[in-house]
Amino acid sequence: MVKDVNSKLRHVDANYFGKRKPLTAVWPIPAKCNLDDVHFNFMEYRNHWDEKGKREPIYPLEDWSEKITIQDGFELAELDKQARKVFADVNPCKYKNLKLKISYDEVLGDIELELVNGAGQRMAYYSKKATLVTFRKSDVHDSVFSAGDTVIEVIDGDPVETDFISYHNLDDLRVAITGIETVEKNGVVSDETILYYRLLTDTPRNIKKLVRSALNKLPSNAISDLSDSEVNEVLDNRGKKVLPKYINGLRFIGGGEPYLKLGELTNAFSVDAKNEARLAKVIFGERRDLSKTIFYEEIYDSVNESYGLYGSLSDSQKKAENKRLRDDMGRLNHRIGSMLGLGEKKALVSVEDGIAVNHHLLKPKN
Repeated sequence: MVKDVNSKLRHVDANYFGKRKPLTAVWPIPAKCNLDDVHFNFMEYRNHWDEKGKREPIYPLEDWSEKITIQDGFELAELDKQARKVFADVNPCKYKNLKLKISYDEVLGDIELELVNGAGQRMAYYSKKATLVTFRKSDVHDSVFSAGDTVIEVIDGDPVETDFISYHNLDDLRVAITGIETVEKNGVVSDETILYYRLLTDTPRNIKKLVRSALNKLPSNAISDLSDSEVNEVLDNRGKKVLPKYINGLRFIGGGEPYLKLGELTNAFSVDAKNEARLAKVIFGERRDLSKTIFYEEIYDSVNESYGLYGSLSDSQKKAENKRLRDDMGRLNHRIGSMLGLGEKKALVSVEDGIAVNHHLLKPKN
């Protein structure tokens, strides 16, 4: 059964989840204002209309209409709700020179509201700060706020729907947020951990970018929870590659400038590394059982392109040639190690009468 990696829950520090520089404003509260006419939420503002058509709504954040990325009508609903609670604690219509300081993060909906008097003294305070965001990649869907026009054509005298032209193409991502809510009333401050949900709405491109950025910033101890494709995406964003755990597929590619290849990784031999390249060709040039010893005799005869010559050497000559081959092996080890990030681990080791591949780097047979 194929595992659905997109359905995994991801827990991301809120600071890594697309928080932007918050929108801020200071609203001088008009004297003797009617709080029923005050609206922070776009939808409330647009839909408000007095029965007699005489009372005009007060909209403290009208200049934000061009600053909010996506206006689905509900971006500021929570801010509107909490601002009214701040007003309920201190009836601002009874005071002069009151100001409401407002800070709002449009991505996760962080809110900070501070009501101060003319002397700058705090009279009421509220804040909501996201600390952890939980989501699934599979929770990205076409937005309920997308809009478009249906194209109707008359064919053979009958109206037929032939196309749908989208002019407001959006995606939604539903996230669960753990946050801290802070309230100050009458000089008493209280903090509470809260869990709430938020629907993030933006263009498909921006939602995808947001999710990719969040995964890219996951700490290293969370990488093990990612799928292979997600790990590749994370490392690509960090300018790195996934390093293979095994070297069974390592190949020597000749012709032109020879090089070693394993997956997407390559490492070329310079003209000064001919002997090292010849050794690599013997070991990795053709498919072989890498769990078996590659004997000096095979290596020597292949490098010198003279079958059987090794057997005619004296013991002292063999000793000298074997040392040379081990030196080439050392250089090849360094190349493979730097290519695969092996550190102190050696890919090739000396054994009796030849060279062997480190069995720890070979994929176990099923």
